[in-house]
Amino acid sequence: MPHARADRHVIANVPAFRLCAFDGGNEVLGMNVVVGAEYDGRSTAVFADSMEYVVFRPYWNVPSGIAARELRPRQRRDPTYYSRNGNEAVGSGAGRYVQERPGPENALGRLKFIFPNRYAIYLHDTPAKGLFSEQVRAFSHGCIRVEDPDALARYALGWEQAQVDSIFSGRGMTSV
Repeated sequence: MPHARADRHVIANVPAFRLCAFDGGNEVLGMNVVVGAEYDGRSTAVFADSMEYVVFRPYWNVPSGIAARELRPRQRRDPTYYSRNGNEAVGSGAGRYVQERPGPENALGRLKFIFPNRYAIYLHDTPAKGLFSEQVRAFSHGCIRVEDPDALARYALGWEQAQVDSIFSGRGMTSV
């Protein structure tokens, strides 16, 4: 990891299952995280990059491997699986993929934080809040789930909670 960092930066300590945000060398925010499982190529990659934007009410374009291993078999067994779980098949032919619509059960939760990187790893909310109370929190497919996404959004955007809440009062996905 780089030794030189911006005054405001976030560090996700994968082995410690913690995320800390710093401002001027002082820790101003800390929270538990859920990271990638240590098997089946699901570990969380280590990298350094800059956060470029925050997405409110995100869609989740399910990675093809997850869709093939987990979702498509369920849909074949139960043709109502996608519609009951907020999923839909999008596109056609070789460009067809599974997308999860925004909502309370969306795997990305209400927010995702984008650090464009070659690993397709980002920070995001989760509806599975109970995982944060586990001692070992290696349950994801590689991305990092954050315990308090609203606090991270306030930190990243420099906003008050009312500004974060106002975005959620709208409809559809919003990127900031």
